[in-house]
Amino acid sequence: MKSRLGGSLLIMFLPLSFNVSGQIMNIEKFRLDSLSRENPFRLKLEMNFDFYNRSATEDEQARFTALGSDLSFVYAPGEHFYMVLGEVRYVENNSEKILNNGNLHVRSTFNFRKGFSPELFAQAQYDNFRGLNTRLLAGGAVRWNSIINKDLRLTIGTGPMYEYERWTSPLDQDMVEIQLPKWSTNIIVRWSMNDYIDFNTILYYQVGYDEMIKAARNRLTNSTNLNFRINKKLSFKIGTRLAYEDRPVVPITKFIYSVENGININF
Repeated sequence: MKSRLGGSLLIMFLPLSFNVSGQIMNIEKFRLDSLSRENPFRLKLEMNFDFYNRSATEDEQARFTALGSDLSFVYAPGEHFYMVLGEVRYVENNSEKILNNGNLHVRSTFNFRKGFSPELFAQAQYDNFRGLNTRLLAGGAVRWNSIINKDLRLTIGTGPMYEYERWTSPLDQDMVEIQLPKWSTNIIVRWSMNDYIDFNTILYYQVGYDEMIKAARNRLTNSTNLNFRINKKLSFKIGTRLAYEDRPVVPITKFIYSVENGININF
């Protein structure tokens, strides 16, 4: 029964953890949503704690604990854009960890309303479920706002970054460390088809040559959302998250995905 409960909880919480296990946080979706609002300052902090027990019999107790927190901060007073994003997820069943991950991302974009805008970013991340003990990265990029109008937005960003990772191998529990300079490129499309349908997709590609294996390590992720607005307060969303690494540092699943459906109610 314990393993059955653990599997059910894992399936239920995987969509919550995708931004971590997918290797790259979904930064651009939050940026686009924030810039569509008039308020230059936004701060949102959410925290939750769940603890309860369920059991079929007296001998088969199931104690479930879940902790979660989300932080989002945006300040865009004029020409520049500052953003901090963070999240923590912890899920335990009968003292057995099911999920334990978190991340913190800091980014500054300068002259973001112009055609070309430089930016700096840094990120700290962990995902114990996949064996990622630590990921630290920092870098810079130049963004090209090639198309900006009422209905369509196309942005291309590219630049160098440096990444440090420490993994635990699932085969022999050995610790593996890697430090790698990389080049990161992203393409962002947001298309308002009409007053009721909005489409956005974000594609990231990161590559770095690893001297240890004499080969390049490639990472590709995509986040796509289709929003249907029923009225001013009610909307329906369909989203997909995809991530692929051709040469993982430790032997884990190369391709992961999630499909999300939801209803948003705004008051």
